[in-house]
Amino acid sequence: MDENRNLEVEKTSEPGKATDQKFSLLARKVRRRRIVGTVLLVFVVILATVCIVNYKAAVTSQVPPIVLGRGGVDNGQTDTTVYYSLGFKQVVYESEYGRNYSMRLWPWEKVEENPPVLTAEQYRQMTEQLEKRNKDKADYSKYFNVFKTFDASILDVEQDKNQYRIYLKGAAYQFFEYRGNVYENVDGAPESRYKGFEQQPMIVTAVWDGKTFKIQDVKDYELGDGGSRSIYESFPKPVAVRLNTWIEGQTDWGQKAVERSRLKAAAHFGKPLADGTYLFFNEETSELELYQEVPDCWDPSGETGPQDNDVLIEKKPMKELKEQV
Repeated sequence: MDENRNLEVEKTSEPGKATDQKFSLLARKVRRRRIVGTVLLVFVVILATVCIVNYKAAVTSQVPPIVLGRGGVDNGQTDTTVYYSLGFKQVVYESEYGRNYSMRLWPWEKVEENPPVLTAEQYRQMTEQLEKRNKDKADYSKYFNVFKTFDASILDVEQDKNQYRIYLKGAAYQFFEYRGNVYENVDGAPESRYKGFEQQPMIVTAVWDGKTFKIQDVKDYELGDGGSRSIYESFPKPVAVRLNTWIEGQTDWGQKAVERSRLKAAAHFGKPLADGTYLFFNEETSELELYQEVPDCWDPSGETGPQDNDVLIEKKPMKELKEQV
C-alpha cells in the first residue's frame, strides 16, 4: 500500500516539475531576447549618434572624421578628392582659378569632375577691371611710387556658354619700392594707418568673346554677422559655409590673392619683396627709418615698430621722399 502511494505521489509530482522547467526555459529565452534586443538597440543608437556627429562635423572640416575610402581625379585644372564616409561622401575641390571648397553628397549623387574654371588670361583681365573700381588714392603716394593691384581667391565659377558668374574673395593691394626692396606697409604710417586690406566677398558676372573678358556686374558683400545672411542667400551653400565658417584643413584662406599680388608687385618693380627689413615712420622726427630685423626678437606687448635689438640702417626726412616723387 505504501509503495503504491509513493508511486502515485511521484507520478502526480512529475507534471509539476516539467511545467516549472518549461517556464524556466521560457524565462531564460525571454531574458536572452531582451538582452540581445537591448544590446542591438544600444548598438543602433551608438552607430546613429556616430553617423550624425560625423556627418555634422564634416561641415567644418575638409575631411570627415571617419574615412572608409578615398578616390578622385585631377583633370589638370581642378583636383577633385572624394572621401567615402558613413552614409555619405565628401568632395573636396581645389583649383587655381576655379572651384575651391568641400561639400557633402549622398552616395547616389554624382561628383562633378570637370567644374568650370577661368583661364589665367580671363583672371588677369577680370582683376584689372576690378582694380579700376578702386577710386581710393594710394596711402603712400606722397612719398613713394606706388603700384596698385586687385587680386582674389576664386571660390567657384559657373559657366553658361560665354556667360560667367564668379564667386570670389578679394581686395586691392598696394606696394612701393625703397632702396631695392618692395614693401607693403610702413609701421606708424603717416596717413591712414594702413595695415592691409580686408578681403571682401564678391559675385562677378562677365561675358567672354574669345579675346575679351568683360565684366557686366559686380556685387559686394560683407563678412561677419551683418553680411552672413546675404551671403547664404546669394552664394552656393558650400561657398557660403566656407566664407562664414572656419573649415579645418582649408588650404587657402585668401592667401592665394596675397601671393598673386606680391608676384605682380615684384614683377612691376623688378625688385624682390623685402625680407628681414621693415620701414617705420617716426612722428617725432618726421623721418622714415629703415630697420634690419634681428632673429629671435619678440615683442611681448604686440605693438608694431622698432624693437630694442633691431638694427637701424638709415634715416631719411619725409620731406625728401615727397620731393623725389
